[in-house]
Amino acid sequence: MALLSPDLILAKWPLAEDFIHNLSFLQLACLVNTAGVVLLSIYCWFSAAKYTGIPRVRDGMKSRFSLKTRLEYYTNCEGLYKEAYETYLKKGQPCLVPGLGLRSEILLPKSTLRWLVTQSDNVLSMREAFRELDQIDWAADHHKYVTDAWLTPILNRDVNRNLDRYLPPLGKEVQNAVERRIPNKGEWAEIPLWDTMKLVIAQISSQFTVGEPLCRDEEYIRASSSFVDTFVTNAGLVPFVPVPLRPILCPILYLPLRFKTWKLERILKPLIKQRLERLLTHQQPSKGKNEHLHDITSCKDTPDDLLQLMLCFAQNERSREEFHNLHSLAYRICLNNLGSFHQSSAAVTNMIFNIIASDKEFNTIALLREEIGSVLPSECYTIPPSTTQPVQNNKKKYGWTKASVAKLVLMDSVMRETTRVHSFVHRAVARSVVADNVHSPVIEGEADSNEPTTTSAPLPKGAMVSILSRGAYFDPDVFDDPMKFNPWRFAERRERHAKVVGGRGSDQHASDRIIAANDTRTTTAAAAGAIETFTVTSANNLVFGHGRHACPGRFIAEAEIKMLLVTLLMNYDVGLLPVPGADGKGEVAVRPESPWILEVVVPPIKGKIMAKRRGG
Repeated sequence: MALLSPDLILAKWPLAEDFIHNLSFLQLACLVNTAGVVLLSIYCWFSAAKYTGIPRVRDGMKSRFSLKTRLEYYTNCEGLYKEAYETYLKKGQPCLVPGLGLRSEILLPKSTLRWLVTQSDNVLSMREAFRELDQIDWAADHHKYVTDAWLTPILNRDVNRNLDRYLPPLGKEVQNAVERRIPNKGEWAEIPLWDTMKLVIAQISSQFTVGEPLCRDEEYIRASSSFVDTFVTNAGLVPFVPVPLRPILCPILYLPLRFKTWKLERILKPLIKQRLERLLTHQQPSKGKNEHLHDITSCKDTPDDLLQLMLCFAQNERSREEFHNLHSLAYRICLNNLGSFHQSSAAVTNMIFNIIASDKEFNTIALLREEIGSVLPSECYTIPPSTTQPVQNNKKKYGWTKASVAKLVLMDSVMRETTRVHSFVHRAVARSVVADNVHSPVIEGEADSNEPTTTSAPLPKGAMVSILSRGAYFDPDVFDDPMKFNPWRFAERRERHAKVVGGRGSDQHASDRIIAANDTRTTTAAAAGAIETFTVTSANNLVFGHGRHACPGRFIAEAEIKMLLVTLLMNYDVGLLPVPGADGKGEVAVRPESPWILEVVVPPIKGKIMAKRRGG
């Protein structure tokens, strides 16, 4: 007890006071954070295990992950996920995998997918899962932006049923964005693909979100892109902050995002205020919840964009306070950009690299151009000189329709194959357990099949559950030669579904069989093979989730990406940038790697392509 005497404490205090005084604020924050991590680690180590009856990948039925396994998540997550799939999930058993910080997350076998997506939101909640994954409580001033998301009902009820209304102006914006970012000098130029596609996608998506002229405003485009990058980064950092310290450190961590939010709101609020005043001036009778907002926004010169639909939705289905809350309306636009910018940019970057890299073996570019020229009118891909000028509410159709998007069978196959081989995320259908006494189901494997009987497991309240989509994508029992990128894989599978073309034949005749998929005689084949398309979700295509909570924006995203690829391929020659060979002699043109960062696979951020305007 003498060690804790008041005299000794007072005698030592000046030294401690000088030490603390000499620390910078950042050093002090790091010291406090480190102490918090140590205390939290000790607490977690001695606390009772939360998960019972579920094996941990590499650590079996132990009560916690070893330090080695946790480090493996950061250094070799690909190997960790492969082992989880082969050891447990493929055999019908759930398992635990480590996550960010000290998280432990449950992976369920894909045989439970139907059960997972049909559970009530009061049992398994997608909204609560995204509230945690996006850290929305720290990123925004309220969780309502996730728990009361407006985007889903608006897209499902008003946009997806009326795509033809939005596609023509979107097609014109694609042409403007591509011409604006890629040189038109008739000479080969190096294009930093990731950085370029981020800005192109930002402009295209903003045309649908806020319309012209804001979608072409350089400050808005770059501010929106920067907001998305910072949001994603911060959401990945929060799990490393000990829970007791988050009220102290997270407000500091989120200061840059707050500034970028303020910057975007400063741009958006005048537009929103103008739209509100206009809507109130031309106010029409309110519609019921099941009636289309297009009936309200169909007057002459009314903008056809998401912002207008959001305002009408707020006016008719939310409180007066929400309708007049400029901050809330602006932040919802910012969050919509999060969904429409980030993964679309990553996907289209990988798609372009894959198209170019596979061209030598599969003649990819020529076959895609042949398909485009045979099914689309020239106005869909010809860039006229007038694209640099705003199109002021011109309702003229430019050839793009939902039907024309669906005709691009080969393009669809390339897109689907890219999201199989180079998927950005590898866990899908994330749900948070929000009820007590929840158990995963027992699903009996069918006789004379390779399907195992699924093992039941208790799912404790607060747990995060998901499906490991990557396992099936690279399973040779699901896909032939799964490690190889085959741009025509899903076009051929669509043919086989309908039994239109028999046998695989030789490679010499493969292209003829694929092109035949666009013939009117293969309408039945297209219908039967719909499950192999980019936007139709299934146990083997979970990029957009599955079930009633599948991403409602996938149809507009599909159209944007196809429009972009069509415009690029029909107006530019493209190639890989030569790099020094492995032996130091000469140069070779190879696809840059898409590296793993924790559990995501990012596109080649520093990768470049060569591009030249055709006919120059």
